[in-house]
Amino acid sequence: MSIRRTSALSLIAMGAASVSAFTASNAGVKNGCFWNVDGLGSFNTQWSIAEFTTSTLSSVQDELSASSYTVEAGNSPLARRFDITNIGISSEDALTLTVPGGQSTGPISSAQITTAYSDILFGSVRTVAMVSGAAGTTHGFTFYANDNQEVDFAFLSSDPSVVHLTNEQVNSTSPFSTYTVSAPSDATSAYHEYRLDWTADATRFYIDGALVHTITENVPSQQGFWLWNSWSNGNAWAQGPPATNSVLKIKSIDAYFNRTSIIPSGSCLSSSSNNNAAAAAASSTSTAPTYTPAPTAANVKLCPKYDGTVYTATNGDLFQIACGTDFAGGDFKMVWVNSMSACIEACSSTEGCVDVSMSGTACYMKNKLKNALKNSGVNGTAFENAYWEFASFRVWTSS
Repeated sequence: MSIRRTSALSLIAMGAASVSAFTASNAGVKNGCFWNVDGLGSFNTQWSIAEFTTSTLSSVQDELSASSYTVEAGNSPLARRFDITNIGISSEDALTLTVPGGQSTGPISSAQITTAYSDILFGSVRTVAMVSGAAGTTHGFTFYANDNQEVDFAFLSSDPSVVHLTNEQVNSTSPFSTYTVSAPSDATSAYHEYRLDWTADATRFYIDGALVHTITENVPSQQGFWLWNSWSNGNAWAQGPPATNSVLKIKSIDAYFNRTSIIPSGSCLSSSSNNNAAAAAASSTSTAPTYTPAPTAANVKLCPKYDGTVYTATNGDLFQIACGTDFAGGDFKMVWVNSMSACIEACSSTEGCVDVSMSGTACYMKNKLKNALKNSGVNGTAFENAYWEFASFRVWTSS
């Protein structure tokens, strides 16, 4: 799959359709600067839209983009083109992604929206949608970084009785990891929740709040973006093009992400507005250091033996070990500990801490990273240093 993201989201009006009840997953719960998702972990970014209207879209205008570009045919019969004019709002306040019927030559006009950022590393995304009954299109709720870092929650409108769940091969020798499960019997006439969870160890797929499959092969490990699309190129997979309009309707989206550009701080960002690194940095403040009594146990050093390795804290936080390194500024707390691992654990449990440097038994906590200083130390003693991996954001996974 070739993906490119483009312009801001703009919408046109569509006609009416039926609305139905469905079972939703439990919403994440805000805890400090993070949103906890039951059984999964915590995430540094959240946004949701309960219905699609011109007014409610303003709350996520910095979160979503409409695609407008062409994917060449390659080995497929026809090229496809994502057109903004195929994105609309129905009278029931659902987002519509339409592949117009009756097209016979390429590129086939299709529709796609994506997140406006591509720094997502792990997430839980719940899409409430009604799929099309017009044969000849593919609907996708997808994480995408590249063709080898992709997760698909897909429908084929030619057979909406099944859902296709895929982790694409991470390389040419990896096993295939594509599975099918039964779709709701009324998937084309009623709304249902389709949830995709992506963590470091697996992708998990839910329908109406119930886990239907887990894939542990070919789990993506690179940051990327989320997309929702409806398309056709006449290949054996998508078939088509459709004879009549094929319309994917999205009633709501509830998304929890870890974004690598977000640096947590003592001041949290709004869950209903743009969560960006600049805002996070602006909200970061330094306070006077606090102190705890020094322990009597001897210090245990991680450096230089474990330089460059990743330390996993008790709660699942991942810290990169960087021996002989310190970051200028940002100190807001110091504690006495007996080992670098204890220093890391202290940071992991302290709100706003993104980095620790240790000299002797002094553990210095920082709430921002700026200007890495190599071979630094105090009184000739080189620092041990550890910072949150992946651009300093917290990765919490279930134990």
